[in-house]
Amino acid sequence: MDILEFFFFLLLAVCVVFQTWGFSFGDQAYFGSVILVGILAASKILASRYTGRDLIVCGILLAVGLFFAFRSHRYTLLLTALLLISAKGIETRRLLSSYLWIKVFAILSLFGLATIGVFDVDTFQHYRMTTGEFETRTLINGAATNIVHLGFFAVSVIWLCLRYGKIHLREAAMLLILDSVLYLAVTRSVAGVSLSAISILLIYVCSKSKASERLLLRIAPLLPFGLMLVMVILGYAYGSGELLESINRLSTGRIAYDHYWLEAYGPTILGSSFTELIDEGNFDDSFVYVLVIYGIVFAFLLYGAVTALLARMRREGDASGALLVILFLIYSVVESVYPSAVVNPSLFLLGAYLFGMGSMSGGIDDHTAGETKGAVASNCLVGSSGRVFRKVGMFHG
Repeated sequence: MDILEFFFFLLLAVCVVFQTWGFSFGDQAYFGSVILVGILAASKILASRYTGRDLIVCGILLAVGLFFAFRSHRYTLLLTALLLISAKGIETRRLLSSYLWIKVFAILSLFGLATIGVFDVDTFQHYRMTTGEFETRTLINGAATNIVHLGFFAVSVIWLCLRYGKIHLREAAMLLILDSVLYLAVTRSVAGVSLSAISILLIYVCSKSKASERLLLRIAPLLPFGLMLVMVILGYAYGSGELLESINRLSTGRIAYDHYWLEAYGPTILGSSFTELIDEGNFDDSFVYVLVIYGIVFAFLLYGAVTALLARMRREGDASGALLVILFLIYSVVESVYPSAVVNPSLFLLGAYLFGMGSMSGGIDDHTAGETKGAVASNCLVGSSGRVFRKVGMFHG
């Protein structure tokens, strides 16, 4: 690793660790650290070589990030743009492996710092819509522990996708046990425990069944806009019948929240001011969040690019890469995390695609040149409700 790559990984580590600890850009320690390390990471961007296509992609990413920094008063897209650009030239497999271990460190250190009293641990009473009862839930450092379960989900999915084709049953079983223990002992996040378990099982089944793998690849490009359409329809239709009420209870109120945002503000063309809207409550669905905060134009650019990426993965038989992208898309239904590379590492695959860095099916480490085209696809890469945690906001970057 040269010094320029080190600066990128240092920026990635600062962002992932602070986010896992429950900090946001509103916290001076996080904001100052990102600015300081970001200046170092910028040296890698300046020292890299670019083709004409690369410069166009960089220009678009930075323009979108800066536009929404001023338009929506959110720095998520700007930070994501900087991360994707500075990641150019780094093998994707190595990048995702590093992300995994940074996230593991962040989660373990969060528990360690809470244990020794550096971070406060508080409890609150949370109303569970599915049971109609209150339950005691935990806040660590002022942040709801569904962030922890999102981190566990990311670790599990990346681990299994990196080992795709070599996954043992005992690995999947151990992750399922850890998922349940984390839920019962710490997070109480139904969305987190359920989606983590479904993801672990889906990756394992697809790695062992070619029929399941082919079906996944066949439907993959349909999912980005398909999921967005479903969430918008459910949001607008909420209140029209008992079926929607039942779905809303199962989603712990997320459909009702989507209904409010869509009816009160609707999908915008070029986005809204986040600082004005967040005072009214949190978003819990990335699809509606993107449509309202970032607008229809950005939504079609983002999910259109993801659709093109999944179509390429389908052509090349890249099941593990497609799984990583799809599972973060599905998780984004219950948390507004999708546009942030800090919490959605599947965006680094999108970055590799945008920069035209080789075939995904040759292995996710084809990020730099695509020398391994034709390698077997098996070697490639390839929330709960949370209504009360105002400190974290969207916990995006």
